[in-house]
Amino acid sequence: MTFNAAGNPVSSQIDGSIQVKSYLAGNPPIKIKLNDDLLITRRDGSGYNGGGAGFSGFSAGDYAADSSLVILDDVNFHECANLDAFDTERSISLVPPDGEFALANYRTSHGLRPPFRLSITTEADAASDHKALVRMRLWSDIPGDKFASGLELELPLPGYVSRVHCDVDPPGNAALQGWDFNEKARLLRLRFKKVAGNTDLAVRARLTLTKAFGASLRTEVGPVNLKFTIPMHSASRISLKYLQILRRDKNQNPQRWVRYVTSSNSYTFRT
Repeated sequence: MTFNAAGNPVSSQIDGSIQVKSYLAGNPPIKIKLNDDLLITRRDGSGYNGGGAGFSGFSAGDYAADSSLVILDDVNFHECANLDAFDTERSISLVPPDGEFALANYRTSHGLRPPFRLSITTEADAASDHKALVRMRLWSDIPGDKFASGLELELPLPGYVSRVHCDVDPPGNAALQGWDFNEKARLLRLRFKKVAGNTDLAVRARLTLTKAFGASLRTEVGPVNLKFTIPMHSASRISLKYLQILRRDKNQNPQRWVRYVTSSNSYTFRT
């Protein structure tokens, strides 16, 4: 996902997958049901009328930027997926092979809700004309009952920055795990161990320069890139409604669980 200097998204895409891990004795068939309001534009161009009684259906031309539909541009299913009922009830039957595999790989660029927003300013430091102050504020817009782990903020800096010192506002904020400045790569990296939803963080980076501050520094700082993982959160809004084992051995009591993970290595804010 890429944002312009004003903080508005200019491009966005999710590449996702539905991973299945199965160690069921005898490889019994299973059935998985996804969202009723799921639309795959390359598959449903003629209209999807599933979703049960009372569902009026929709077609690929119905969606808009604020649509409540879960819209995928394209999906590739594993060869074991039986899609006979997919177009009518959004269910997939399969005999899973042992181990872990991708039941489906998908791509979407619709209805994405950015989990983070960022503002950044670069200004002269009144203490010295060879110093500058970079202020960053990060807003976490994920649901309040979720959190991001392993969040890293990377900020490229120009070659005439010789030293950096970072602090947070308020001071001592436990969310900041640490920071380092790689002089060779000219990269400032801040690490946050856990960032809760519906919160915000403010960070100051004090730069020492080998030449006097100039307005051009504002265009030479950045762009900012975020890396993060959000457990139990589906950014694409795909959800699994149920998972059934269609033929179960009465002597066995298999465990079933569903886990959602959102992660990003390319989440960029231009400055």
